[in-house]
This record gives sequence, structure tokens and C-alpha cells, in this order.
Amino acid sequence: MEIDHGDKVRFIGINSPEAKDPRKGLECYSQEAYEKTKELLEGKTVILETDISERDVFGRKLAYVWLEDVLINQLLIAQGYAQSSTYPPDVKYQQIFLETQQKAKKERKGLWGNECNNKVYSRLE
Repeated sequence: MEIDHGDKVRFIGINSPEAKDPRKGLECYSQEAYEKTKELLEGKTVILETDISERDVFGRKLAYVWLEDVLINQLLIAQGYAQSSTYPPDVKYQQIFLETQQKAKKERKGLWGNECNNKVYSRLE
């Protein structure tokens, strides 16, 4: 996600299917995840909550993204547009994200559904 002034933000605690990495090509459900994130956030004012680390190795700002009282990181997991992905020391919502992911998998939401058949993300668990 890119915010005003061109700063790029990496959502803490989640990983969504790759849509722009030329080495990987399009991963299953990547276009849907991209479109949903855009629909949720484009043109909106959000609150960025940091954890321990300020930036990742690529210089992107690391944040939990809040839209009003909704934690977008968790919402994307709940709807199957992303999976929980923890990189210590930034673990504030790790348990919540893992529980949310278990429910999304059980309900076969998004990338956990038959369309992707868990091929792309089973190796990351």
C-alpha cells in the first residue's frame, strides 16, 4: 500500500498472494486480494499503528492498518485475502491473526477455498 507522500506501507503480520513479483508470477487469489485491499482503502484516511520495528529491509513502513475501528490486517485474513505471517519482534496481534486464519481456513474463505486448493500457501504455514 502506498500512502500520501509516496511512502510505502507493509502490513504487519500478514502475507497476501503475490501479484507483482516477476520471479513468482501471479499467485492464486492475488488479483482478488489486490482489488479488495484497494476497494477497502483507496482514498480513505487510515490510522497506522506500529509495533517494534519501524521499517522492513526494503524501507517500507511497517504498520497495522486501522480504518475507523476495523483492523484491516485481520479483516484481510478473515475474508481469505491474506494469511497470518509473523516476523518477530512485531507480534502484537499474532495470536488474534492465527485464530482468525484458522476460522477462515475452516470456512474455506478466499485463498483457502477450492479455487486455490491451498497449493500456494500450504508451504508457508
